[in-house]
Amino acid sequence: MDRYNDLNRHMRGLFNKKAVKLSLNGGFSCPNKKSGSGCLFCSDSGYFAGSSNESISSQIISQKNLLDRKWTDCIYIAYFGTNTSTYSDTGNLKLLFDEALSQEGIQGLAVATRPDCISDETLELLDYYARRHFVWIELGLQTIHLKSHAFLNTGYDFEIFKKAYTRLSGKNIHTVPHLIFGLPGEDKEMMLKSAKAVGSLRPWGIKIHMLYILYPSPFYDSYISDPFDILTMDQYTDIVKEALEYIPDETVIHRLTGDAPRKYLYKPLWSADKRKVLQLISKKQLLDDSFQGKRVCDNIL
Repeated sequence: MDRYNDLNRHMRGLFNKKAVKLSLNGGFSCPNKKSGSGCLFCSDSGYFAGSSNESISSQIISQKNLLDRKWTDCIYIAYFGTNTSTYSDTGNLKLLFDEALSQEGIQGLAVATRPDCISDETLELLDYYARRHFVWIELGLQTIHLKSHAFLNTGYDFEIFKKAYTRLSGKNIHTVPHLIFGLPGEDKEMMLKSAKAVGSLRPWGIKIHMLYILYPSPFYDSYISDPFDILTMDQYTDIVKEALEYIPDETVIHRLTGDAPRKYLYKPLWSADKRKVLQLISKKQLLDDSFQGKRVCDNIL
């Protein structure tokens, strides 16, 4: 049996082809960077994206040329995932998104952002695209715990996230919360509580990955000055296996492990072996007869 509803299989069911994300850089910043040092885990994301010095059209061509070597028969999703990809006026957002969606083979739009960066005008623009194209919005949450948000310096909390999630859901926009497992000070039960909270919202999709430390980053500096225990692969896969049981079976699993650039990865080094992590999760699910949604009925906060 399929023990979790992975993105690849879900998108093939929608489009009858593999859906490939093209990572694009719209030149966005972030309000947290503007007002201070930014989130602790921030490392100027965009390692896999195009260059903001290039037009969106040029970035798409470059990404296609790179990925077409691996997939020849596919559709594309224009993925704006660098920094906060709604942190701009709607006029500029519309220019960038229109340019992406006008390119050959692009059949969807994905946008990663913060829950405190969706104005009424931006929400209407996203709804405009959602009524015409396949659109999902990735919404950073990371954890539901206040102490962890304070440590991470995110500048928002679970209540702010829920308000943004509700507004997006009211527009029938596909929403994908992010969770990080392994934050300092969080034990297994705290991580599962975050998973239960997200599961209770019944989102269209979810992304889960372990805490990893990149160099250079504020997190690296913090870790060097005040080290903490980092999850082992065995611990992490145990938590993910159990967390999936509290996620509704219709929710699309976008990610169960990180995808950090190896040259910048400081810890945990085991996270670089993505295939092994996924295989271990599947093995544990099989051994324990565990599957996504198994305990949704127990999902009471």
